Amino acid sequence: MTLKGLIGSNKQRAIFIILLYFIFAVTGSLDQYFFQFAVNGLSVGNLPVYIRWQLIEFIPVVCGVFILPLATYLFNAQIQEYLDQLRRQMVDHFIMKTMRQSRKCRIICKAISIL
Repeated sequence: MTLKGLIGSNKQRAIFIILLYFIFAVTGSLDQYFFQFAVNGLSVGNLPVYIRWQLIEFIPVVCGVFILPLATYLFNAQIQEYLDQLRRQMVDHFIMKTMRQSRKCRIICKAISIL
C-alpha cells in the first residue's frame, strides 16, 4: 500500500480530489478574509457595508459546504478501488500458488502410480 498506488488506481479522480480539497481550502480562507471586511464595516458603524460583506462571505461558505462532502466521497471511492485492486492481487497470487502446488502434486502422484 503506497500513496503512488492509491493515486495510480484512478489518476483523473485523484487529481480531481486534490483540486477539490485545494478549492475547499481557498474558500475557507476567503471566508475569513471577507469576514474581516464585514467586521471593519460594523466597527465604523456602517451596517450596509457589514451586510454586503456578509452576503459576499456567504458564497464561499456555501461552496465549501458542497465541496468538502463531494471530495470526501470521491476520496473514499478512490480508497475502496485501491483496496479492491490489492485484494484482487492477493487472491490471484494465492490462486496461482495453489495451482502450482496442485500441479506438482499431480505430477508426483502420476510418477508414483507409474512405479
